[in-house]
Amino acid sequence: MSPVSDMGGREIRLESIERRSLVNRSRVEYGTWGINHVQGCSHGCLYCYACSEAKAHGRVRNYQEWCVPKVVGNAVEQIQRELARKRTPIDRVHLCFATDPFMWDSATGSAHPEIAGMTLEVMKSLNDQGIPVTVLTKGIYPELDLSGLHPDNQYGITAVSLGEEFHAAWETNTPSVFDRIEALRVLAEAGARTWVSVEPYPTPNIDPTASDVDALLNELEFVDKFIFGRLNYTLAVTQYLKNVDASFYARIAADVKAWCVMRDKPLHIKHRTPLYNPATKTILAVDFDYWNAVG
Repeated sequence: MSPVSDMGGREIRLESIERRSLVNRSRVEYGTWGINHVQGCSHGCLYCYACSEAKAHGRVRNYQEWCVPKVVGNAVEQIQRELARKRTPIDRVHLCFATDPFMWDSATGSAHPEIAGMTLEVMKSLNDQGIPVTVLTKGIYPELDLSGLHPDNQYGITAVSLGEEFHAAWETNTPSVFDRIEALRVLAEAGARTWVSVEPYPTPNIDPTASDVDALLNELEFVDKFIFGRLNYTLAVTQYLKNVDASFYARIAADVKAWCVMRDKPLHIKHRTPLYNPATKTILAVDFDYWNAVG
């Protein structure tokens, strides 16, 4: 097993687990099918819902355990078995909604090699069967040989703030957002399809830079597609909307939409966020001509 670091910086080794099911229908509105070939996430972002879901399903006991990732050792074999049994056509697969496929180890300042290696194996396995993937990470993309991967793969990052204060408080164990953006830019310049999840977007009492969403979007102008959504289930957000500015997300969503319209960028605003449009939830569909009908 490859050495990694826990939340205290102590060296550990990734444990391998097995799963009987990996290819599952997604409950996320813009997804269809998803695979989570890692359990847990060393990023430990404080706004992430995945830890709570893992605790609710008895997969981890607490936050500390969640932050020590485990790799699904039988992932490729299990995926192949499930694909052979599926009667419903699979148009695309998302990596990942409940973990990070290119997870960062903040103690070593590099990606977890075993997780990145498994992700590339999973991508290649799916692509070899003609199934494109959508990828979302708060880590750093490695150098990819795009010629060996499906041309309709789409590579995304999460980017919700340029602020150092927000990063230090909420995304402590992830690489700098500027480094994430630069890695995605390299892929875009190589011809990859790219997207960004500007979600969960914070309120100004959490991030002092939140009122200026254009500054963030301008750093991402090279990206093909955008998803935007508010930060939910957080007391500080509820208090801000109740006591300071109830219209904050309506205004920011309008700014994001105006920015995207001006640059002809496909945008999906998520459910529970002002200006949500269910017609655009197919934004990551393989059929790239759809946008003419709904955009």
